[in-house]
Amino acid sequence: MLFRSGCFVVSTPAGPRYTRNGAFRVGPGGRLETLEGDAVLGRNGEIILGRGPVEIGGDGTVTSGGNPVDTLQVADVSADANGLAEARPVESPRVRAGYLESSNVNTVHEMVQMIAGYRAYEANQRALQMQDKTLEQAAGEVARV
Repeated sequence: MLFRSGCFVVSTPAGPRYTRNGAFRVGPGGRLETLEGDAVLGRNGEIILGRGPVEIGGDGTVTSGGNPVDTLQVADVSADANGLAEARPVESPRVRAGYLESSNVNTVHEMVQMIAGYRAYEANQRALQMQDKTLEQAAGEVARV
């Protein structure tokens, strides 16, 4: 079972989707959206911002020009092996505005490890081929005697 906590809910042409990518922008008409152009949903639907600076509070409250607009819709999502997802709304989310979640994997390190593993595999493969040739020659010599 796959479980993701604290996903933002966005509206896509295929219906609501869940993402942990909090890189949002203000789109046409003042709509808060993802970088792909999908609407970010609040508890009251799409979040339409007014004029002025936008701030997101630690509880997910979105304000524009100092006036509260809506609260981000956040859900915990679990999916089974068949890909069927179940989302449970988070009543009191904790949001860290100004931060983006990044991977916990160092890509360069993992690529180096993968190359090293592949080279070890190739070296072992060559050793087995040499051993096979040696045994083949030995068997040929015994057959001639």
